[in-house]
Amino acid sequence: MKHIYVGQTKLRIVLDTHVDLTSGKEYEICYMKPNGTEGSFTAHVLDAEKGTIFYDIVSSDELDMSGYWKLWPRIVFEDDRMALGRSARIFVYEAGD
Repeated sequence: MKHIYVGQTKLRIVLDTHVDLTSGKEYEICYMKPNGTEGSFTAHVLDAEKGTIFYDIVSSDELDMSGYWKLWPRIVFEDDRMALGRSARIFVYEAGD
């Protein structure tokens, strides 16, 4: 599929952090909805050495708003250092668009 839709549940969000994650302990994909509301998804490591994390959308209420969403990684390492990544934008369409 080429588009992402409100209520979609078969979707994996993958972010490349460009950081070695072998010493990471907490992984999040933070988001800002089109209305400015912020939150996060608890992410999992896809490839620690390459620095990729992911989150699988599983509930229809997770992508609950159409428009541009911003997504960015937040990593906490074993020594409690924290790293944030650059944001990426995705557009979420209304069903039927």
